[in-house]
Amino acid sequence: MMPLFENNFKAILSQIKQFMMRNNQVWFRGHSNFGLDGELKEYKLTSSIFRTDADIDQIKKYESNSIYEFMTKGYSLHQTQNKWELLYIMQHHGVPTRLLDWTSSFAVALYFARLNWENSDSTLHIWMLAPEKLNEILIGTKNVSIPSTEKEYDVFADKVKNSRAIAPIYNSSRLIAQQGQFTLQGNTYYDLKEELDQKTEYSDTILQKIEVPSELRHDVYAYLHMNGINDFAVFPDLDGLSQVIKKRIIKKSLE
Repeated sequence: MMPLFENNFKAILSQIKQFMMRNNQVWFRGHSNFGLDGELKEYKLTSSIFRTDADIDQIKKYESNSIYEFMTKGYSLHQTQNKWELLYIMQHHGVPTRLLDWTSSFAVALYFARLNWENSDSTLHIWMLAPEKLNEILIGTKNVSIPSTEKEYDVFADKVKNSRAIAPIYNSSRLIAQQGQFTLQGNTYYDLKEELDQKTEYSDTILQKIEVPSELRHDVYAYLHMNGINDFAVFPDLDGLSQVIKKRIIKKSLE
C-alpha cells in the first residue's frame, strides 16, 4: 500500500512540530519564488516598501503620501481614518507598506509558497517565526501588541529602528481567512534574518526556514486539499470563488 505522505514530507511536519513545541506562538510565511516578470527569485524577509533603492527619508515620504491618498480617496470604501487600520487594508490590496505578511496556519503559508509552482522544479521556502522571542530580542519585550492610534504609528514610522511582530485588528474577511499576522519593519534595510543575526547567535531558534523540494509536489497538493485550502478559502470573496471555478473548468477541459 502506498504511504499517504513521503518520508521527506513527514520530516517537514516533524520539523514544524518540534519548533511549535519550543514556542508559545508560531507564525509561518510562504511566498512564491516567482517575480511579477515570471522569473525565479530568492526573496528576502524584507517588507515591500523597502525593496527599492530609495533612502529612508524617501521611503518615509512615500509611505506618508500613500497613506494620505488611500485615506482620502478611498474613504467611501474603507471609512476609517485610523492609520494602523488603513495600513492593514493597504497591505492586502497590494500597496507597498512596511508590513510583512505572516500567518498562524502552515497550510495557508504552503498555499502561497506553491503559487506558480506547477511547471517549475524550484524548491519552496517557508519560514517559521517565534514572534514573542523576536520581540524580546529586537525590542526588549515579549508582548505581541495591537497598535491602535495614529500618533503611535507616526512616532514609529519616524523614529523606531528595529522591526517587531504586531497583532493586527482583523478588519477584513481576507485577513480573517488567512489567519493573518504581521511583522512591521523598522527603519533599516536589513531583512528580518539579518536583523536577528546581528542581535543573537541563536537566531535559528527564533526564525527557521523549511525547504520543500519539487519531488514533494503531490504531497503538498494532497495536504492542502485535506485541509480545505483553495483560492476561495484563502480569498473568501468573488475573486477567490471565480478562481476555483475557472480552475475546475480548465481541468475538466483537459480530461
